[in-house]
Amino acid sequence: MTSIIILTISFLTALILKLTKTNNEKLYKFIRNCHLLFLGLTISAIVLLLNSYSFRGFLTDKFFVILFIATGMLLFGLYRHKSKLTRGYYTFYVVLPFSLLIGLLVPRLQFITAVAGIGMLIDGESSRYQIDNTYSLQTSRVGVLSGSPTYSLIEKKFLLFEKVTDDIVPKIGLPKSLQVTKIGNDSFRLDVLTSEIYNERFDTTISLKK
Repeated sequence: MTSIIILTISFLTALILKLTKTNNEKLYKFIRNCHLLFLGLTISAIVLLLNSYSFRGFLTDKFFVILFIATGMLLFGLYRHKSKLTRGYYTFYVVLPFSLLIGLLVPRLQFITAVAGIGMLIDGESSRYQIDNTYSLQTSRVGVLSGSPTYSLIEKKFLLFEKVTDDIVPKIGLPKSLQVTKIGNDSFRLDVLTSEIYNERFDTTISLKK
Protein backbone atom coordinates (compact mmCIF):
# COMPACT_ATOMS: atom_id res chain seq x y z
CA MET A 1 0.00 0.00 0.00
CA THR A 2 2.90 2.35 0.76
CA SER A 3 4.20 2.02 -2.81
CA ILE A 4 0.80 2.88 -4.29
CA ILE A 5 0.46 5.92 -2.00
CA ILE A 6 3.93 7.26 -2.86
CA LEU A 7 3.43 6.82 -6.61
CA THR A 8 -0.10 8.25 -6.56
CA ILE A 9 0.97 11.37 -4.65
CA SER A 10 3.98 11.83 -6.95
CA PHE A 11 1.84 11.39 -10.07
CA LEU A 12 -0.78 13.91 -8.94
CA THR A 13 1.88 16.38 -7.78
CA ALA A 14 3.63 16.11 -11.15
CA LEU A 15 0.37 16.90 -12.96
CA ILE A 16 -0.28 19.91 -10.71
CA LEU A 17 3.25 21.22 -11.25
CA LYS A 18 2.85 20.78 -15.00
CA LEU A 19 -0.57 22.40 -15.23
CA THR A 20 0.41 25.36 -13.03
CA LYS A 21 3.67 25.72 -14.99
CA THR A 22 5.69 25.88 -11.78
CA ASN A 23 9.22 27.07 -12.49
CA ASN A 24 11.53 26.40 -9.56
CA GLU A 25 15.08 25.67 -10.70
CA LYS A 26 16.42 24.98 -7.20
CA LEU A 27 13.69 22.42 -6.50
CA TYR A 28 14.25 20.86 -9.90
CA LYS A 29 17.99 20.44 -9.27
CA PHE A 30 17.39 19.01 -5.80
CA ILE A 31 14.92 16.39 -7.05
CA ARG A 32 17.16 15.63 -10.02
CA ASN A 33 20.03 14.88 -7.63
CA CYS A 34 17.72 12.66 -5.56
CA HIS A 35 16.67 10.90 -8.77
CA LEU A 36 20.31 10.20 -9.66
CA LEU A 37 20.96 8.97 -6.12
CA PHE A 38 18.07 6.52 -6.29
CA LEU A 39 19.20 5.46 -9.76
CA GLY A 40 22.57 4.49 -8.30
CA LEU A 41 20.92 2.68 -5.40
CA THR A 42 18.55 0.85 -7.77
CA ILE A 43 21.43 -0.34 -9.95
CA SER A 44 23.31 -1.42 -6.84
CA ALA A 45 20.23 -3.31 -5.60
CA ILE A 46 19.94 -5.16 -8.93
CA VAL A 47 23.62 -6.14 -8.85
CA LEU A 48 23.25 -7.34 -5.25
CA LEU A 49 20.09 -9.29 -6.13
CA LEU A 50 21.88 -11.13 -8.92
CA ASN A 51 24.38 -12.32 -6.30
CA SER A 52 21.74 -13.27 -3.67
CA TYR A 53 22.41 -10.17 -1.60
CA SER A 54 20.31 -7.14 -0.72
CA PHE A 55 20.31 -4.00 1.34
CA ARG A 56 19.30 -4.64 4.92
CA GLY A 57 15.58 -4.78 5.64
CA PHE A 58 12.59 -6.34 3.92
CA LEU A 59 11.82 -4.58 0.59
CA THR A 60 14.48 -1.88 1.09
CA ASP A 61 15.61 -2.51 -2.49
CA LYS A 62 12.08 -2.06 -3.78
CA PHE A 63 11.73 1.17 -1.80
CA PHE A 64 14.69 2.60 -3.72
CA VAL A 65 13.04 1.65 -7.04
CA ILE A 66 9.74 3.27 -6.02
CA LEU A 67 11.49 6.50 -5.02
CA PHE A 68 13.46 6.43 -8.29
CA ILE A 69 10.20 6.26 -10.26
CA ALA A 70 8.49 8.84 -8.00
CA THR A 71 11.26 11.42 -8.44
CA GLY A 72 11.12 10.82 -12.21
CA MET A 73 7.43 11.74 -12.13
CA LEU A 74 8.15 14.93 -10.17
CA LEU A 75 10.87 15.90 -12.63
CA PHE A 76 8.31 15.64 -15.44
CA GLY A 77 6.23 18.30 -13.69
CA LEU A 78 9.18 20.59 -12.99
CA TYR A 79 11.12 20.34 -16.25
CA ARG A 80 11.05 23.63 -18.21
CA HIS A 81 13.97 23.28 -20.64
CA LYS A 82 13.79 22.52 -24.36
CA SER A 83 15.63 19.22 -24.61
CA LYS A 84 13.22 16.73 -26.22
CA LEU A 85 15.36 13.79 -25.12
CA THR A 86 15.24 14.80 -21.44
CA ARG A 87 11.53 15.62 -21.64
CA GLY A 88 10.85 12.23 -23.20
CA TYR A 89 12.85 10.53 -20.44
CA TYR A 90 10.77 12.18 -17.71
CA THR A 91 7.54 11.51 -19.60
CA PHE A 92 8.28 7.78 -19.42
CA TYR A 93 7.72 7.77 -15.64
CA VAL A 94 4.33 9.47 -15.91
CA VAL A 95 3.22 7.14 -18.72
CA LEU A 96 4.40 4.02 -16.83
CA PRO A 97 1.11 3.47 -14.88
CA PHE A 98 -0.88 3.69 -18.13
CA SER A 99 1.53 1.23 -19.76
CA LEU A 100 0.64 -1.30 -17.07
CA LEU A 101 -3.06 -0.80 -17.76
CA ILE A 102 -2.56 -1.24 -21.49
CA GLY A 103 -0.46 -4.34 -20.86
CA LEU A 104 -3.34 -5.93 -18.93
CA LEU A 105 -5.57 -5.49 -21.98
CA VAL A 106 -3.16 -7.22 -24.38
CA PRO A 107 -3.52 -11.04 -24.04
CA ARG A 108 0.14 -11.81 -24.72
CA LEU A 109 1.31 -9.25 -22.16
CA GLN A 110 -1.21 -9.87 -19.39
CA PHE A 111 0.89 -12.32 -17.37
CA ILE A 112 4.12 -10.29 -17.58
CA THR A 113 2.25 -7.07 -16.80
CA ALA A 114 0.46 -8.63 -13.83
CA VAL A 115 3.72 -9.95 -12.36
CA ALA A 116 5.44 -6.60 -12.88
CA GLY A 117 2.50 -4.68 -11.41
CA ILE A 118 2.23 -6.90 -8.34
CA GLY A 119 5.98 -6.82 -7.80
CA MET A 120 6.08 -3.03 -8.05
CA LEU A 121 2.87 -2.00 -6.30
CA ILE A 122 2.16 -4.66 -3.65
CA ASP A 123 4.32 -4.25 -0.56
CA GLY A 124 3.80 -7.68 0.94
CA GLU A 125 4.43 -8.68 4.53
CA SER A 126 7.24 -10.35 6.45
CA SER A 127 8.34 -11.46 9.89
CA ARG A 128 11.84 -12.15 11.16
CA TYR A 129 12.93 -14.55 13.90
CA GLN A 130 16.43 -14.02 15.24
CA ILE A 131 18.68 -17.08 15.43
CA ASP A 132 21.79 -15.26 16.70
CA ASN A 133 23.55 -11.94 16.12
CA THR A 134 24.33 -12.85 12.50
CA TYR A 135 21.50 -15.05 11.27
CA SER A 136 17.73 -14.77 11.29
CA LEU A 137 14.82 -16.58 9.67
CA GLN A 138 12.41 -14.56 7.52
CA THR A 139 8.90 -15.48 6.40
CA SER A 140 7.57 -13.30 3.59
CA ARG A 141 4.80 -13.19 1.03
CA VAL A 142 3.48 -10.65 -1.48
CA GLY A 143 -0.10 -9.88 -0.49
CA VAL A 144 -2.71 -12.00 1.22
CA LEU A 145 -3.48 -13.92 -1.97
CA SER A 146 0.03 -15.30 -2.42
CA GLY A 147 -0.60 -18.39 -0.30
CA SER A 148 2.22 -19.97 1.67
CA PRO A 149 5.08 -17.64 2.66
CA THR A 150 8.67 -18.02 1.54
CA TYR A 151 11.04 -19.11 4.30
CA SER A 152 14.44 -17.45 3.90
CA LEU A 153 17.73 -17.51 5.79
CA ILE A 154 19.09 -14.00 6.34
CA GLU A 155 22.76 -13.46 7.07
CA LYS A 156 24.06 -10.00 8.01
CA LYS A 157 26.95 -8.89 5.82
CA PHE A 158 29.05 -5.83 6.53
CA LEU A 159 27.15 -2.73 7.67
CA LEU A 160 24.38 -2.23 5.10
CA PHE A 161 23.93 -5.57 3.36
CA GLU A 162 22.62 -9.05 3.98
CA LYS A 163 22.73 -12.36 2.17
CA VAL A 164 19.34 -13.92 1.42
CA THR A 165 18.83 -17.65 0.84
CA ASP A 166 15.21 -18.29 -0.17
CA ASP A 167 13.14 -21.47 0.05
CA ILE A 168 15.20 -23.15 2.76
CA VAL A 169 12.13 -25.29 3.52
CA PRO A 170 9.21 -26.40 1.29
CA LYS A 171 5.91 -24.56 1.20
CA ILE A 172 4.42 -25.43 4.59
CA GLY A 173 1.68 -22.83 5.00
CA LEU A 174 1.26 -19.84 7.27
CA PRO A 175 2.95 -20.18 10.66
CA LYS A 176 0.60 -20.14 13.65
CA SER A 177 3.59 -20.47 15.93
CA LEU A 178 7.27 -20.59 14.98
CA GLN A 179 10.36 -21.21 17.06
CA VAL A 180 14.02 -21.22 16.05
CA THR A 181 16.74 -22.68 18.27
CA LYS A 182 20.42 -22.57 17.42
CA ILE A 183 22.24 -25.90 17.59
CA GLY A 184 26.00 -25.61 17.83
CA ASN A 185 27.74 -23.14 15.53
CA ASP A 186 26.47 -24.21 12.13
CA SER A 187 22.80 -25.22 12.35
CA PHE A 188 19.45 -24.42 13.94
CA ARG A 189 16.20 -26.18 14.67
CA LEU A 190 12.99 -24.91 13.08
CA ASP A 191 9.69 -25.84 14.71
CA VAL A 192 6.57 -24.58 12.93
CA LEU A 193 2.91 -25.11 13.67
CA THR A 194 0.98 -23.99 10.60
CA SER A 195 -2.35 -22.19 10.75
CA GLU A 196 -3.97 -24.42 8.16
CA ILE A 197 -7.15 -26.41 8.89
CA TYR A 198 -5.32 -29.42 10.32
CA ASN A 199 -2.68 -27.50 12.30
CA GLU A 200 0.20 -29.50 10.87
CA ARG A 201 3.60 -29.37 12.57
CA PHE A 202 6.92 -29.08 10.75
CA ASP A 203 10.11 -29.82 12.70
CA THR A 204 13.55 -29.94 11.08
CA THR A 205 17.20 -29.01 11.49
CA ILE A 206 18.74 -26.62 8.96
CA SER A 207 22.37 -25.81 8.29
CA LEU A 208 23.49 -22.19 8.52
CA LYS A 209 26.15 -22.77 5.88
CA LYS A 210 24.15 -22.41 2.68
